[in-house]
Amino acid sequence: MIFHNLFLKKINQFDSWRFKSLILIAIGIIFKWISYFINYSVYANNRPHLYNNFLGDDRVYMEYCENFFNYGTYFIKLGEIVDYTFRMPAFNLIYYPLRLFLSKDLTMDGIVILQVTIAGICSYFLAKISFFLFSSKKIFYLTFFISLFGFLNTFYISILFREGFAYSSIIFGVYFYLKGLSSKKKIDFLISGFFITWLIFLRPYSGVLFVLMSSILLYFFYFKKRITLGSFIFFNSFFVIFISLWTIRNYKLTDRFIPLETSSGWMNESEALNAKVRFIKSFGFHWEDWVEGSQGGWLTYTNVKLDKNTINSIFPKRTFNGDLNPDSLVKLKYHYNLFLRSGYVENREFHGEKATRLFDKFIIELKKNRILDYYFLNRLRVLKSFLNNNTSKDLKNIKYPFNVILFFFETYFNLIIKILGFISLILLVKKFYKNLLILSLIVFFPVFIVSFFCLYGGSDESRFYFLCVPFLIISSSYLVMRFWSKSTFFKIILCILFLIPLFPSYSKVVELIKF
Repeated sequence: MIFHNLFLKKINQFDSWRFKSLILIAIGIIFKWISYFINYSVYANNRPHLYNNFLGDDRVYMEYCENFFNYGTYFIKLGEIVDYTFRMPAFNLIYYPLRLFLSKDLTMDGIVILQVTIAGICSYFLAKISFFLFSSKKIFYLTFFISLFGFLNTFYISILFREGFAYSSIIFGVYFYLKGLSSKKKIDFLISGFFITWLIFLRPYSGVLFVLMSSILLYFFYFKKRITLGSFIFFNSFFVIFISLWTIRNYKLTDRFIPLETSSGWMNESEALNAKVRFIKSFGFHWEDWVEGSQGGWLTYTNVKLDKNTINSIFPKRTFNGDLNPDSLVKLKYHYNLFLRSGYVENREFHGEKATRLFDKFIIELKKNRILDYYFLNRLRVLKSFLNNNTSKDLKNIKYPFNVILFFFETYFNLIIKILGFISLILLVKKFYKNLLILSLIVFFPVFIVSFFCLYGGSDESRFYFLCVPFLIISSSYLVMRFWSKSTFFKIILCILFLIPLFPSYSKVVELIKF
């Protein structure tokens, strides 16, 4: 009780400061840069630039932008195929102006500088969103405090993936949306519409959030008379204009109606690639090829052992069913690897067909013999992997004890936000079932992402979870403050929740310790 009263007293003192918002923004920027340089010092490997080493997709994003700078056309060439619509051009909004004055490497450094700085600014605006929704100073400051630490976005703001700017876009978009509902100013809705449109150009699946926000505005205009028709039009204007221009451009280049983005032609040139994805999803495997120990990586790469001990350590016992056993997995890998790496078209097609038939055969056997796994349990396993995933990179080459500290820090705080956040979503539905904004903006989007990527798509990739983070930080803050203001029993429950992430972290930490 003494701590609680002292906390409130300090909040009231700070609220009386004239430049409170500027101080909080400055603190946010400083903390993000501190967390970035800690990350940089550990993973730098003597590289001379701020951006992290290319990890895969970032090469694609940057090549699209560089081609636009050099040739005036947004495209990428992959082998003999030229692709125009594999990635939407949101990155180019930042890349091209910087590239006019800087070299390619310095432009990418500039993007990282912007990502880190804007992420710091977002700590304040995320806290403002929580205040708009709950009108609580305590939740405002707790949200700000949690979002300061880089445990959930240091990784993504130091690389050239779309998640860095998507994180800030969703925060700014929702902030100005709520501000517009309060101020009734059209300019706020216009700014919100710009950021949400940019978010869609970064991550097209977030279009569902735009549809939701636009529908709420239409409801407030038509039924509640809370906003004017002009506010609704202003919010939608950027989306209508830029999606129309992008769709027309795509039709002229491809003779196809493509309002968002497509899977690249090189990704779909053979059924073997699609069959592998179906296989991974059907069995509830970890599909990220670049993650050590994943089933997708074992199938794809050649530098893995083929002995039964290795196979049994990567593939769980539930894998083996019917004709699927360690020997048939080795055969499958043989054909799939030759399909990926054969220099002759005839050989490539032959091994691709062999791999496809094996993939589909094992899927059919699973569906026939273990129907509960196929339709239900394997989706839950993907969900478990998704929620247990974190943004840690390979810690093998990092010296002890820094590998342990980094893993524990990232894993613990990643899990605690997920545990508190998703539990809090249930409480929010119960308490605010009549509050359309809280239900739609805070509860819906995390549930949509988990349902869409895990239960429907069978994917457990951590970066898809990343856009849940702002909403889970807010919901976590709500749960902590609600439990802490109640009886001793709820305080004990809260402490137990904070202890839960220690257990899944323990075994991994033991592996990393050099005895």
